[in-house]
Amino acid sequence: MDRGAVDAAVEARGGGGWIISVESTLKSGRCERCGRESTVFHGYDAWVEVQHLPIFEQAVYIRYRPKRYACPFCDGHPTSQQQVSWHRSRSPYTKAMEDRLLKALIDSTVADVSLKGGVSDDGVLGVLDRRVGPCVDWRRFKRL
Repeated sequence: MDRGAVDAAVEARGGGGWIISVESTLKSGRCERCGRESTVFHGYDAWVEVQHLPIFEQAVYIRYRPKRYACPFCDGHPTSQQQVSWHRSRSPYTKAMEDRLLKALIDSTVADVSLKGGVSDDGVLGVLDRRVGPCVDWRRFKRL
């Protein structure tokens, strides 16, 4: 299964850490309007840089340019940004980094996770907002 990125280039990041630049290998994107898959390549969006899991206690960032695809099915052929499997749109972290921060919150505080994870308090709170719902739908559970 293609996870959506190969052809990596690695470079040192100013201020410490590493940047891994990758290019998506996916050949299609899903239309945000109708939900159908499109293979009509339209161009690239601006570079996105997201924090990934550290290696040897060094910060690691992944940089990529999301592809845009035009929808041949919708009126006006709107374009939509391709979504890679390892990053949620508008998150400053990879999904793996978000998972790590959430696990670190078990029996810990936001301030502790922020300090140990090398991210801001707001970064940890942002992960909570994106990944944890504000309430529980108890109808989904038959028993605990």
